[in-house]
Amino acid sequence: MTSPPNVVKESEQRSRTARHLAAHAIVALRAGFRVERIALDAISNAHGGVVCDWKQAREAYRDDEKLIHRSFALVYVGGLIDQEHLENITDDLRAEMKADMAASEDSRETAVAWNLVASVQETNAFARIGYKLASRLIKKDGPLIEKLSVLLAEWGSVDEASLMEWFQQNASPYSLDELEKTNTY
Repeated sequence: MTSPPNVVKESEQRSRTARHLAAHAIVALRAGFRVERIALDAISNAHGGVVCDWKQAREAYRDDEKLIHRSFALVYVGGLIDQEHLENITDDLRAEMKADMAASEDSRETAVAWNLVASVQETNAFARIGYKLASRLIKKDGPLIEKLSVLLAEWGSVDEASLMEWFQQNASPYSLDELEKTNTY
């Protein structure tokens, strides 16, 4: 027996949003950013999406430029993972994309506030490096992103402790520094 079309469509949409959020979470975890929670249903839930304040890592990083690069990777990874399914975008996914645009602007403004550049117009080099890193991470961690997206689609949300435990059990160890130095996309 097959599922009615709207049930299949709902399930597919939920999976696509879960993939988008899982990609953000994996970049954040690889970068050493604290992820407090991941939750589907960003529209109906004020705590939906990925709850991660990358700026908290500034003191630990002691390298504002690297932190800004990684903040852009965190922003761009969702859009990159969505590129293969741009038709029939759900309201939840549209809300996540809008949040990504705001986060990109925040990364640009933060680069200026931290005196890395004089104006937002001068932040394209940071954005480009972040885009490359996000692309490389998707290639390297694609199966991990998929695995987390399945869990998220099933559970609806994942708290910080559960996410950290899951990541430690499922992620192969590697350094983002290594990934940043490669020349492949």
